[in-house]
Amino acid sequence: MGTQQLFYLTIIATSFFPWLVISTTTTPASLPASTTAVGVALGNLTEWERWQAFRSGQGLPGNYSKAVRPNSEDRWTDILCGIRMSDVGSLSHTTMKFEASFDLTLEWRDPRLAGMVRSTTPIPTTMLWTPAISFGKKVQVITDGGASNEEEGVITAWVMPDGTIANKKRYDVKIKCAMDLKAYPVDNQQCSFQFHGLNGALLRLKPTFEWRNDVSLTTDITSVHSAFSVISVQIRAYANSFLDQSQGKGCSYQTSDCEYAQDVCDFEDKGNSQCERYEGSCKNTVQQCALVSSKSSPNTYTTIEMTLKMSRLRNYHLMEIYIPSITIVCLSWVAFWINRAAVPARVALGITTVLTMVTQSTRVVGMPQVSYVRAIDVWALSCQTFVFLALVEYALVNYLGGKEKPKDKLPAPPAPKRSQSKTSEKMNNLDKNIYPNLSTKDVNIDTELSPLQDRPSSRENNWMKMNKTSSFSLKVKGGLALVTSGIKKDDNKNDIGAKIDKAARILFPTAFIIFNLVYWLWYVANV
Repeated sequence: MGTQQLFYLTIIATSFFPWLVISTTTTPASLPASTTAVGVALGNLTEWERWQAFRSGQGLPGNYSKAVRPNSEDRWTDILCGIRMSDVGSLSHTTMKFEASFDLTLEWRDPRLAGMVRSTTPIPTTMLWTPAISFGKKVQVITDGGASNEEEGVITAWVMPDGTIANKKRYDVKIKCAMDLKAYPVDNQQCSFQFHGLNGALLRLKPTFEWRNDVSLTTDITSVHSAFSVISVQIRAYANSFLDQSQGKGCSYQTSDCEYAQDVCDFEDKGNSQCERYEGSCKNTVQQCALVSSKSSPNTYTTIEMTLKMSRLRNYHLMEIYIPSITIVCLSWVAFWINRAAVPARVALGITTVLTMVTQSTRVVGMPQVSYVRAIDVWALSCQTFVFLALVEYALVNYLGGKEKPKDKLPAPPAPKRSQSKTSEKMNNLDKNIYPNLSTKDVNIDTELSPLQDRPSSRENNWMKMNKTSSFSLKVKGGLALVTSGIKKDDNKNDIGAKIDKAARILFPTAFIIFNLVYWLWYVANV
């Protein structure tokens, strides 16, 4: 047989029996020599031999091309998606980003691979057609667990007897989250991100491979290392378009809303399968979307959007901001019970509380500059106002109390030189009249003391300084003579400073309690 005839015979054999060429020219030494037909060969091999056959490029049908989409004659290829959040990092209010790690499971059916294996068999994704997945603008992919992992021996794809392919990839991403800080630090935040299915990939929810029914997302609650707790998750599959003005753009055809119970799992539950794959209470909805049809425009593609609703944990801010501020405000009220004559004590207490409150307010400075008032700003400003008003209250009391003059204080009349002798004479006469038969009779002697012309003794001088208009009343009763002082005390009923202090003891705490009720009800109810 000539060379030309042998060449034509080889071309004919290659066209009608492609498997013969593969098995005779590329059979690795590790495979049995009896490997001739693809189906028979893979069925007789062990899982390890099948894995090696796939890695070497064998085992796939000759008409298979990874550049061609399954069911390429149809407009769409169904891609079932599932997400497992394995790690949620801290959401920074300064950068408005948070880091997360999740496993994305994609599942689709390729009729060209049906009947190739008898059981679930690992297969390298480098040999397969895989959906074109693109993340949205808010997502910065840090690591992509794809071909690099397979080179290290990590299996990420499996083929099943009916031709179904399951591909599981791990992503470490940094997600931008436009935070609304009006209610900070008693706020809830919603962070969403998208990934798109291109080249005819119709993204749907709920895969079946290693997945639980009616759930599209699971979360490892024990790996949420953040100042927030996840309270709900929404996954939405909708139609998108490359055209900005496309009619019907954004219509949803599948949604899943999951509510997460609080305080179900914590870090101590690490290893608990229920906590590491927490599902929550989910409600699934299927809708009709005109853009997703067999006649859809090439401009149309599908998108899955995942929205995390998170509630900020308030224990830290209660211990670091709210409770210390309440203590400082209450401390400023102590001045209302201190005698207003103790000027250094009340002024020092007022200034100290004001400066301490200003220092406490600077703890919330490290925040992004926003054009609106936050809840923490309202709290800090209100507490500063309360302690400042407490200091101003004492200034008012001291000013009004200093201007006040007693209404009943009259100048003492001039006293005669003989006033001291007359007083002594009355006292001597009274001493002579103290007898038992006077037990039922009271003898009252009132005398007005006035400055003496003669130099008084030091004891008398001190007494005169105490009150120049004092009166003495001496009562004789039961044979006992009692001298009682009629020194007039300050009349608090006419003391404006005392009235203000008494009113402040009630008004300040009442106003602060009302402020707290309005503050917490307003911000907690509106988040």
